[in-house]
Amino acid sequence: MKMSGRILIIEDDEFKANDIQSLLKRELPTYAVLVVGDVGSGVKALRGSVFDLVILDIALPSRQLRPGGGSTASLLSGGVEIIYRLEEENRSVPVVILTQYPDIEIEGEQVPVSKMRSVPERYFDANIVACIRYMREDQASWTTTLSNVLKDLG
Repeated sequence: MKMSGRILIIEDDEFKANDIQSLLKRELPTYAVLVVGDVGSGVKALRGSVFDLVILDIALPSRQLRPGGGSTASLLSGGVEIIYRLEEENRSVPVVILTQYPDIEIEGEQVPVSKMRSVPERYFDANIVACIRYMREDQASWTTTLSNVLKDLG
């Protein structure tokens, strides 16, 4: 990746977001990182700015919880909505999917994370550069894989 730029993390789990940010600070210290935690905020961030990379969770709430505003809708495939929005806007920003689930539901079909990178064109025209299974108890696996993806994008 270039010397500096912007990365958007769309992740609702604070611990996971912090883990990702820590890795990015080590690997890409000159990059500005924005973290949002829901589909609505992700769409808004993408509409308002240009990013060099999006790191995307799949299971996301529909919107940010507001005091007195009621609960949010939990979307097991909320990240897929972000990918569809990128496609609609003809944005080719590289996307890394980082999910704790072994499968991703797309249009009613369960797609294994391990096969996600090779089959997205069946569902959408997006620049998915990696799909990584996040496991907090196996930090070495996902951090090594994400580090290698970042180097490959370089």
